[in-house]
Amino acid sequence: MKTMLVVTKLDFYYDKFQALKEVSFSVNKGESVALIGPNGAGKTTIVRCIMGFFQPNSGKINVFGLDPYLERSQVVNEVGYLPENAGVYSMTLKKFLLLFAGLRDLPNPEERAVAVAKLFNLHDVFNKNLPQFSQGMKQRAKFASVILHNPDLLILDEPSANLDLAAKEDLISLLGELKSLKRTLVVCSHDPYIVENVCERMILLAEGEKVFDGPFDLDKWKSLARRNIPERDVSWLSESTK
Repeated sequence: MKTMLVVTKLDFYYDKFQALKEVSFSVNKGESVALIGPNGAGKTTIVRCIMGFFQPNSGKINVFGLDPYLERSQVVNEVGYLPENAGVYSMTLKKFLLLFAGLRDLPNPEERAVAVAKLFNLHDVFNKNLPQFSQGMKQRAKFASVILHNPDLLILDEPSANLDLAAKEDLISLLGELKSLKRTLVVCSHDPYIVENVCERMILLAEGEKVFDGPFDLDKWKSLARRNIPERDVSWLSESTK
């Protein structure tokens, strides 16, 4: 089986704070893998290292045989990356998709834009302005923009953020379509509902370390969450207010 991504003993520091501690894992073609853990666990830092935005202090990353920091432009052209806070612009969906096709200098840009709009069931709003879209439709538009170049590997950071239940169901269906096309998914998420319905495997992080790597296990996730909830002194709440 072809290996798409290899992370080996990755260390990363923000000044003197160690955000990642010898994290290692690999992702094979066609896998759907979740990177999960509490806030500050290191998920987004790992993604930024994988995309070549950050240089690790030590360790190695291999994406399609490339070093993402030294060969960033090639990695960006090979991977479909959707950051957590990606936005949309005040333009039609057609212009939005053509903009991203142009940034990648893709051949037949309008043909590609029409194809991905149909894939994500947006062809009826192809000429409508993005600010008029619902949150779920905006998310589909953003997904469409990151697969214009037909990447084999997609890295999605909190793809269900700010979505209601109906939009989450739509997202699950959308990601299912990508899985059926044998795309490899790496999903950073705090949302067990999305992870359980999309990813067969989870990599659980805590305080910059990998603490579990295996099949989706909600009980392990809950256990980690409980361990990270601080004990509080609430005795004053029961005191008399006289």
